Amino acid sequence: MNLKNFDFLNVTLIKLSVFLATLFWVSVWKGFADWVMNTHWAWFAVSSLVIAIRPVRTALRK
Repeated sequence: MNLKNFDFLNVTLIKLSVFLATLFWVSVWKGFADWVMNTHWAWFAVSSLVIAIRPVRTALRK
């Protein structure tokens, strides 16, 4: 897989598809919806920051 050819639009579309898939699972699977609603928001915020470290470092590397 050659990720060097990915442009801004491709990355944006991948993010949008993940977001929409998550909304799909929340609406279809009650157990997942309950887990999402019962988890404190800070867990999602910290998780997203930890997951974003490597891509941000890669993007900012000279």
